[in-house]
Amino acid sequence: GGGQDLDNNDAILGPAPSGNAESGFKKRGSMSVSKVDANGYYYLNVAGEVGHNIRAILQGADGYHRHWEGYGQVYSGPVKTGGYGSKDFLQVQDLTTGETEYFRFAFL
Repeated sequence: GGGQDLDNNDAILGPAPSGNAESGFKKRGSMSVSKVDANGYYYLNVAGEVGHNIRAILQGADGYHRHWEGYGQVYSGPVKTGGYGSKDFLQVQDLTTGETEYFRFAFL
């Protein structure tokens, strides 16, 4: 009740635990993220609605920051895997519709 929009609160406060991805595949809203680990690096494949302008912003706990943009699907280059217990946060935006989703990667 109270007219609170939980999705907006989640977006403001940051990624929810449901966005965790050690590896493999996660989907939130219309956005999906596949993560592949290889030799101390990982690669991300971010997919949204076909033909939509998609932007993915990766932010590491250590201040690391990169972003990629594309249409329908975005591939990251190799991203160095974080240290033990560190977390990387991925924000995915559909610039066509304004939808924003959050994903979190933990290195254990």
